[in-house]
Amino acid sequence: MKRSLLAIAALITTLAATAATHTCRYFTIDTPDDSWTVTPDHGLGDMGARMMVSRNDGTQGLTHLARIDYVDRPFTPASYLTAQVVNKRDNFTHSAINIGTVADTTFAGYNAKCVNFDKDANGSIYHFAAIAFNAGWGTYFIIQGQQDDAATIVGRITSSIKPVVPVQPTSLAQLVAAGKESLARRRAAWDDGGEKLMAVSLPDDATVQLDIEVPFVTAEAIDLATFIQTKRKNWIKHRKEVALRDGIIDLAKKEGRSIKYVYRETRGKEIGTMVILQEEIRD
Repeated sequence: MKRSLLAIAALITTLAATAATHTCRYFTIDTPDDSWTVTPDHGLGDMGARMMVSRNDGTQGLTHLARIDYVDRPFTPASYLTAQVVNKRDNFTHSAINIGTVADTTFAGYNAKCVNFDKDANGSIYHFAAIAFNAGWGTYFIIQGQQDDAATIVGRITSSIKPVVPVQPTSLAQLVAAGKESLARRRAAWDDGGEKLMAVSLPDDATVQLDIEVPFVTAEAIDLATFIQTKRKNWIKHRKEVALRDGIIDLAKKEGRSIKYVYRETRGKEIGTMVILQEEIRD
């Protein structure tokens, strides 16, 4: 019995020495054994964090790879995958081939989007899946894959990812509080035209206010009525395309609030306002 206990203790010590948990501000990830190399990369700066997890076959030939990015900005997963993978904007996907279509999936308990692609590197074919999902005020982007003739084991790594995010806001007051830190570091992108969200506030009991910076525009150089009419049309057309918008719209509908947009020049001067009434939000 004593020898058995010693053997078990030795096994536990060995497993503890080989397996490891790696943590950054935005997620944790486990490696199953010491054959994996973990490379933290802070190249994203205050936009988030990146971690590379890889394993080779003992001759420096890479067989498995997982890359996890956290981007502190609420992109829509489908549009983010389209931009980064399908349109090959990400450096890793410049040589991608056989790119599939963006599809629905789930990951780490979140609704997510995924797209498959291949890469030919030094005569070896690698099969990859890219996954994107929103959690908190940010976007997670994961690339995982392995050589054509390697066993599918990389999922053991990516399935261990645990996003480190605050509890999702269930009220506009919580959303405003959660957004202050992110917006203090950097104004969140609002659309492809370069508009930026400067602040979210609750000026009264019936309204949620969003201050939006509109670059390259001055109040004196525009026709305000035409400007607001265009913004209203774009709101109706695109309101479901950005995760942050979805959260504000859903909570405004839940709390019976109107949404007030205050558009400002880059230097802060007000251009004009647009109010989306409750009946419009419910449509």
